[in-house]
Amino acid sequence: MEAATILARSLGNLLRYFQGERHHLDTLQHNRQKELEEAMLATHHAIVETNKYLEKFRDKELHDMYSSQDRDIEYKLSELWAISAIRSSKFIDATPDYVKSREWLNGIRWETWNMRQERLDSLGISLEQIQERLEQTMKDYSIIIKKQ
Repeated sequence: MEAATILARSLGNLLRYFQGERHHLDTLQHNRQKELEEAMLATHHAIVETNKYLEKFRDKELHDMYSSQDRDIEYKLSELWAISAIRSSKFIDATPDYVKSREWLNGIRWETWNMRQERLDSLGISLEQIQERLEQTMKDYSIIIKKQ
C-alpha cells in the first residue's frame, strides 16, 4: 500500500510539473505571437506614413519638391522605420527597414530621385518590395492586420 501511495504522489507531482511547463510554453508562444503582430504592424505603419508623405511629391517639378520637403516628417519616418527594424529583427532580416531609417535620417536629394528608386529596387528595399515581404510574412505566420 505504501508503494502505491508513493507512486501516486510521484505521478501527481510529475503531472503538476508538466502542466506548469505547458502553461509556461503557452505563455511564451502567446508573447511571441504578440511581438510578431506588433512588428508587422510597425512595418505596416511605416509603409503607410511613407506613402502619405511621398504622395505630395507625385508629379511635381524639382523646385516644388524642395519647397515641399519637411525634415520633421522625414525624421519621424526615420524613427518609424527604425522601430520597424528593431521589432522585426527577431523574426526576419530587418536590414531593409534599417536602410529606410538611415535614408530618411540622411535626407532625400530629389534630383537623384529616379536613380534612388532604381537603387532601392536593385537592393530589394523599395516600398513595394517591403510591402510584399510584409504580406508574405503575414501569410507565413497567419496574421491579419486590422486596417487603420
